[in-house]
Amino acid sequence: KKLVPPPLTQPLLLPIGTIFAISHFCKPHEGAEWNFEHPKESSVLERWELKELFGGAVNDNIVANEGFNGKDDRTKTEIVDGIRNGYKTKKWEILHDDICFDGDHGRTLIQFVARKVS
Repeated sequence: KKLVPPPLTQPLLLPIGTIFAISHFCKPHEGAEWNFEHPKESSVLERWELKELFGGAVNDNIVANEGFNGKDDRTKTEIVDGIRNGYKTKKWEILHDDICFDGDHGRTLIQFVARKVS
């Protein structure tokens, strides 16, 4: 699934310092299955989807954990290099990127916060 920005007649200009925060259902690691009826898997985020969408801004505190419960088999260097390559300028700083569980069914949620820096 691809996240497609809504069509705009003019670009959306956000001032530097804008904070984006979301809590949303997310798979706990790359390649994880989604074994719940609700929400449907098609509306569940992949583990690194938001990080990639926000230009791959790197926070060493996040990648130092090497994924959720060590299930991401990429090394810290591979994560950092893969994120930084292909991006000329960093437009967002990721302040928080963590996985937690909902209180009733054990589904995983991403807690994601980013700040616009340029």
